[in-house]
Amino acid sequence: MKQSQQLVIEKLRVYWPNEVDEILGRLDDIAMQGISPRELARIQLAILKLSSGNKEELEKNIALAKRDYRDVIAYAEYPRQMASSHLSHFNLSEEEQKESKAIIKSDREQYMAWLNDSQVV
Repeated sequence: MKQSQQLVIEKLRVYWPNEVDEILGRLDDIAMQGISPRELARIQLAILKLSSGNKEELEKNIALAKRDYRDVIAYAEYPRQMASSHLSHFNLSEEEQKESKAIIKSDREQYMAWLNDSQVV
């Protein structure tokens, strides 16, 4: 699925239908030099997903993205993987490798479901 500004606007309409322009302006504040429009949309979508319609969380995640946007992407797109500390080790057993693959697949599926569903909050 293409991640675009239009998708950001669609998600904003789900979370804050009366504040789309205002919040889009706040999200646009995170634009940094060298970030493509597609990557900016990916960061913005991550912020929206993590915020789940909560304005306090929105502000926290905007601040986090300004410090290191990779953090919001990681927690939005790979939540179970980020919570699984053992997956960062290199010498995984065969069982751990299977678990790791299942978690990665599950994370991807949940993120794609969120992206594709305009009603998911």
